[in-house]
Amino acid sequence: MNTEFLNLLENNIYFGYFIINKTNGGIVKYSGNLNKIFKIEERHITNLKEIIWIGDIERFEHYIQNLTKEQTNLVQFEMYLQEGNYRVFTINAQYITESPNHVLILLNQDYNLFQNEINTLTERSNFLKEFTSLFNGIYFSLIEKYKINKIYGNLVEITGYTEHELLNDICFFDKIVANEDKEIFHYFHNPSEFGQSSKSIEYRIISKDHKQLWVNEEFRISKQDNNSFIIQGIITNIDRRHAAENELKKSREQLQTLANHLEMVREEERKEIAREIHDEIGHSLTALKLDINLLLKKRFLREDALEKKLNEMMHSIEQTIKTLQRISSQLRPSILDHFGLVAAIEWQAKEFQKQTGLRCKYLIPEDDIELDEHKSIAIFRIFQEALTNIARHAKASRVDVSLEVINNILELKVSDNGIGIKKEVLDDPNALGLLGMKERIHLIGGSISISSVLNIGTTILINVPIH
Repeated sequence: MNTEFLNLLENNIYFGYFIINKTNGGIVKYSGNLNKIFKIEERHITNLKEIIWIGDIERFEHYIQNLTKEQTNLVQFEMYLQEGNYRVFTINAQYITESPNHVLILLNQDYNLFQNEINTLTERSNFLKEFTSLFNGIYFSLIEKYKINKIYGNLVEITGYTEHELLNDICFFDKIVANEDKEIFHYFHNPSEFGQSSKSIEYRIISKDHKQLWVNEEFRISKQDNNSFIIQGIITNIDRRHAAENELKKSREQLQTLANHLEMVREEERKEIAREIHDEIGHSLTALKLDINLLLKKRFLREDALEKKLNEMMHSIEQTIKTLQRISSQLRPSILDHFGLVAAIEWQAKEFQKQTGLRCKYLIPEDDIELDEHKSIAIFRIFQEALTNIARHAKASRVDVSLEVINNILELKVSDNGIGIKKEVLDDPNALGLLGMKERIHLIGGSISISSVLNIGTTILINVPIH
């Protein structure tokens, strides 16, 4: 039995209620209509046993003392009205959950009508409680000055407070609404600002155990017959949704930052390629042009001088071809297209060792691994990025590479014996190199893990489904 049930009973025309002390029968509270029937105030009645027929008192005491939480039996007793008149009333006694030492006594003269009314009110009360519990919410009703006169639902789960702690509390919302949101809360709940209206707002609350969470409130401000206002609303916990929205927003910002970073990298690559073409290839072609012009002007060079010049020109052409091949392999190694991922990994490992002087040991399959083009490119680019990071930051002397297939899962492992990566760098959402690798692997349905121990080294492990 909860306070909401009492609120439903308060103005019911069919029956009334007493709340009594379970031990001695003393009256704690009663509904107003019973005062008219029993003249309680006029007769200064303080104990329910004062108006029960003396022959029923012992049976009444036994009934109350043996009351159980599950009890729903209706019992009839004769009760003294006034001026010697007695009338038979049907009684139903129930526990009050908020106050175990007290008992709620419902009474009416018509047995069948009484049973129907109890069932109707109980169903209504239970429906409202179950309804708010289903969607993890709280129903509340506020009267003047934000005083709570009704509240139920998942109150403890959301706020940490019980219904008994909050009823008639005029400071409850000031207590739980976060300081940053108090102004907006009071603004939207002010009848003088909006009059009769329906609103929806989101704000933060602080629970009893000092945790902050986001809630959504759908509420309505209504004007009563006495020109006062009542605010009725439903509060739902949206903390998970709000956290997901923040994560989504953060992810979008990271992707935008990554996209900008990649665009800058592309621009740098274009500038570098343009410089190499201009400085190296352009220089070689210009030199060849000058040599050809020289030969055209001096057609009758001695044979040994002509042979020397032609050999120099041939060497210049060979160097230009190598430069073109190097630039082409930086853009996209042809070996990846012609011989597959395994050969490309081996070639890149050898190139890395040749360029950096670091020992690079690799363990790879003899035969190529059948992968679609997108997966092969993504894995190769991640491998390149891993080697680039080692060369730039790791201060390593050794790199170990292994590539294998286990249960249709390709596994690529790259380890170094460098200085390692600090945890805050690994967790930094703005570490664009790491973020780029994660995004590449995510796009092909794979996973990547990076483990590092300071002054011991770093290991990158990539897993990608073959099919």
